[in-house]
Amino acid sequence: MPPKYPQSSYRSPFPQPQLGYDDYSTNSPNNPRRWSEGVDLPRPDFNHHGYSEPPPLPPRPQSHFYDEDYYPTEPSSYPKHSPELWKFPEPSIPQPFAFETRPQLQVSSYHESPRPRYDSLYEDRTPVDNYHSEYSSSAYHSQTESRQSSSERLPNTPPNRNSDVFNDELSRLALDVDCIQKFQEGELPEQDEEWHKLVPAAAKDALPKKEVQRQSTIFEVIKSEKDYVLDLQLINEVYIQKLLASSPAVITPRAELEKFVEEVFNNVMEIEKIHEQMVRTLFVRQRQQHPIIDTISDIILDASFSFQSQYEKYIKHYPFAEGRHRRELKSNPLYRDFIDKCNQDTRTRKRDLITLISRPVTRLPRLSLILEHVQKLSPPEHVDVETIPIILGILQQFVKSTQPGIAAAEGKVKFWNYVDSLQFERGEIIDLDPGNETRNLLHTGAVSRLRSRNWEDIDATLLDHYFIMTRPLMKSGMKQNVVASRPIPLDFLQLGTFNLPIEYRKESPNTELEGGSSGGILSALKRDVKVPVYPFVVFHASLHTLRRYTLAVKSEEARKKWQDQLIDALATRKAQQESNKFFAVQQLSGEFFRVKTVLVPADSSLRRKQDYFTGKVSCAGRFNSGGRHFLAVGCSLGIFIGYQSQSSSFVKAVALPGVTSLAIIEPARQLVALSNGNLFAYPLDELAVSVRSKAPIPSSSMTRLDSRSGTVTFMIVGQLADKPVLCYGVKTFRETTVYVMEIYAKKASVPAPSSKSAGIAWLKPYGTPFYVPRDCTGVTLLKNMVALATDHSIAVINPAIPSAERKSVSVPDFINLDPQSIALKSRCQANIPIGIVRASQDELMVLFDTFGCYVTKHGVPARNSQFVRWETKISSFVSRHPHVLLFSENWIEVRHAPSGRFVEVIEGKDIKHLQIAQPNAGALLVAMKGETDNETGMAEKLTELVETRPLGESSTAADSQWTEWNEWDM
Repeated sequence: MPPKYPQSSYRSPFPQPQLGYDDYSTNSPNNPRRWSEGVDLPRPDFNHHGYSEPPPLPPRPQSHFYDEDYYPTEPSSYPKHSPELWKFPEPSIPQPFAFETRPQLQVSSYHESPRPRYDSLYEDRTPVDNYHSEYSSSAYHSQTESRQSSSERLPNTPPNRNSDVFNDELSRLALDVDCIQKFQEGELPEQDEEWHKLVPAAAKDALPKKEVQRQSTIFEVIKSEKDYVLDLQLINEVYIQKLLASSPAVITPRAELEKFVEEVFNNVMEIEKIHEQMVRTLFVRQRQQHPIIDTISDIILDASFSFQSQYEKYIKHYPFAEGRHRRELKSNPLYRDFIDKCNQDTRTRKRDLITLISRPVTRLPRLSLILEHVQKLSPPEHVDVETIPIILGILQQFVKSTQPGIAAAEGKVKFWNYVDSLQFERGEIIDLDPGNETRNLLHTGAVSRLRSRNWEDIDATLLDHYFIMTRPLMKSGMKQNVVASRPIPLDFLQLGTFNLPIEYRKESPNTELEGGSSGGILSALKRDVKVPVYPFVVFHASLHTLRRYTLAVKSEEARKKWQDQLIDALATRKAQQESNKFFAVQQLSGEFFRVKTVLVPADSSLRRKQDYFTGKVSCAGRFNSGGRHFLAVGCSLGIFIGYQSQSSSFVKAVALPGVTSLAIIEPARQLVALSNGNLFAYPLDELAVSVRSKAPIPSSSMTRLDSRSGTVTFMIVGQLADKPVLCYGVKTFRETTVYVMEIYAKKASVPAPSSKSAGIAWLKPYGTPFYVPRDCTGVTLLKNMVALATDHSIAVINPAIPSAERKSVSVPDFINLDPQSIALKSRCQANIPIGIVRASQDELMVLFDTFGCYVTKHGVPARNSQFVRWETKISSFVSRHPHVLLFSENWIEVRHAPSGRFVEVIEGKDIKHLQIAQPNAGALLVAMKGETDNETGMAEKLTELVETRPLGESSTAADSQWTEWNEWDM
């Protein structure tokens, strides 16, 4: 694949073919002197005739700019004039002259070697300002298809402007083509690159003032275009090629280096090619018509149709390019040294990279200014009066159309710079998602925060997804923003009142004296000044008492501005989240399940209605029987079975009080329920029959699974070593014993049961029981091991290993007691472990009730012992890779497990996760408080969280990722 940025040595500037002296002999038809003979001759073409060998010149750098076979002499839109030729009045007494004795132009001596030029003269000062007072006013001569006589073209020519002199000087200038050649090659000294220095003084005096100004401005257009192309070439030769060829590499790996070059330099070389072609065509026109160039607007008009798409791409991307360059300068010392060396190149003329890559952004507006000046200096009947407004309209409309894109990009860059300047609490991970294209900084400003009856000056910043309060800090000459309070996601941000009365805060006056000193008697006599402030309140929805903030600004307008910005941001965030949910809520049961509350009258007939009050929903499961889909719902008064799509079909199939969890075991066609510390099993097919018969199943259908002393505190159904298992724990006075039972399919041959599992044909022990000398709050099944959430950590045990050889791994395992690990260990000991999920190919995420941390496959803290804090205090979780759902009383917090980034929140009341599900398997059944809470009782609704996918994405892509979990082990 050819490189995008071609390697090339420095090309200075535009060589031209040399003209020999013999080509201007008296008998040559190309002799410009014949113009003064009053004969109509074609305008000389200095590009297509034989040349004799010129005198030896200093060596010049070669360039590809002059290639008339590739670039046509005239653009397609060039106005076609009559082949009639320029007429100059025949002088009364011809004045012959010889080339050898003609007067020389007054220009500075040339350099012995080529000197490249890069800066644009027009960008430094207005062209032709030097001529406004030099020449007297006169009418401009019109050049039309039929050329008029000199007296008709210059009716107001002053008496001292002799047409013979004008004609003679133009003839002499035509012979001095070496000046234009040197200008186009870049060999002309900088101070001589002016039109008035390349034209004899007598010829200038013979021209009207406005024509002198017009020709100077046209010359400025050509010169600025040449300088602009050289600057774009300079970017490639001094920066891009050297960066790609640097050894050792400035940025690693190679793919990251190429990505960086693409981000910073974008399509600058495509723009260079377009303008290089335009410069070639301008040079051809200049060689043909100098010193009186009729027009160049046709050339620019042709180019304006071809560069719009390239400029649009570059201009809209420019803020990203500048921001990426600045971030790399800040973070990469090698890149900083590389840029310093590049800036020492003399061709940069002490300009940094930001100045050079911003040239395409400012080029079109500056070109418009020059063309406007040319239009003002053109006579009414000239073609430029019609063509230039078309060009200006194209350029102005284009520049205007890019403004929204530039504003959005600048906002994105401000967001990046702000995120880079944030300093969070040590050890905490807060992923603000800077790589997301939709992220933006909406509003920022200084506010005062009321703390313990004192006002504190801070900065408040509103992002499109977070509200952040910081304290400014200068560090190493750069502004840092120290987070004053943990950022609040807009999903949790609530607005309080914005019409609080004005308060007054005390501010100490500036006691600094004129000598630079402060304090003393005068400052002691000064009193604090009371300044009015306008307070408003914001708070965190889940911690509205602990995280309630009273902020104030210095004017009512500023308070109204904050209110409007916050309202708009919250509405926009809500709309975006509603249309881009990762998990959608689908209601299943209506309001069938009801709880008897104090609002139900004591004499209400509903209290005596059988099975009207079901009790609180605690667990649920889904199964199939006879081709129908059923739901089994465990409540405090029993187990209810019904069709999934009909909430009115539910019946109490099992009168089992205090059901806290249940699981569906499809291989054995059994439902296992945990009630009051005991395990019971019921056949699924008999439960399905109860729905059709509207009667409970007989008690003889129940099978008790635990026959041991103690209380069963948890159970889970899953797989270990690719075998289906039932795992449950029995708590005694001092310890918790964990049993793992292998599940066999119905009617399969089962080994003879042991005494501990006698009578249960579809269960047999898997390995040997093991003990945990603490309470167990949760369990997760890995490939071969069981992860148990104990008092302050996760214990990982392999039940298949004999007891004498079995070892338990504590996660996190703090084998290194560095300061960061000590801080994390203290945090773990102060919180309750919940479980463990897969974060990436090399890491696990350990979940506690208020935070999560990352560990390696060996259980050692990863990521420098950093942690992620939740927005709520959780009680359970479900993993749906790459997301983890964290359940609390009123919120379901969805986070991206590999980064810990907050994704979305599902709000409700009395939320309970119902189904015991393996990672990425089973339905996500959730119960929450319904809309009804009156004398008929409090309704609870049964819902399912349905995972959504982007349009067009295959459902197997995400599911296949979870197969990696089977490779996990500790």
